Amino acid sequence: MNENYNSFKLRNPADGSSRFTGSSRVLSPKNYEFVLRIYFFGAGIINMKTNDRISKQPSFAKASAGGENIITSFFVWHFYQMPQFLFLVWGNYISFGANFFSIPLLLKTFFSPWRRYAWRYPKAFDPGEFFSTLISNVFSRLVGAIVRSFLVIVGIIVQIFILVAGGVVFLLWILIPLILVLLISFIVIF
Repeated sequence: MNENYNSFKLRNPADGSSRFTGSSRVLSPKNYEFVLRIYFFGAGIINMKTNDRISKQPSFAKASAGGENIITSFFVWHFYQMPQFLFLVWGNYISFGANFFSIPLLLKTFFSPWRRYAWRYPKAFDPGEFFSTLISNVFSRLVGAIVRSFLVIVGIIVQIFILVAGGVVFLLWILIPLILVLLISFIVIF
């Protein structure tokens, strides 16, 4: 590979020497975007359903810049804007879990051979070879069914965890002001 074409160098600060580190085609902006999409997907920065980027999280400053009272702006942000954002993030996690484990596809191909390992039956009638191939193919299908059943169970557990965790986060977000008021009153009283 030509070092001068589409490549980048790192300079060693100690001796000023440079070494070839790789092709910039590997680290193109398009690939960075892919890596960032993977990284920020779980945080809800990219909406998986519409594949749109969410430019910003709903901001408290934007609401208060319109001349509204800061208390009103806080309640609008806390009880209206952020719950919408939390539902969007929660939906992205649910979609990710469904697509990652692909439970409907696993159930459709439940008895398919594991990793498509299948042996061909002999062309001539040979009972020993025929039964050897039959047992191998049945064993491959059983291994596929066992692995797929394990993945389906894990996928269902992950989806239940995502549903419960999202509900808890949403409930805690709604109750945070009440919890803070109760904590402050408890500290003041005692």
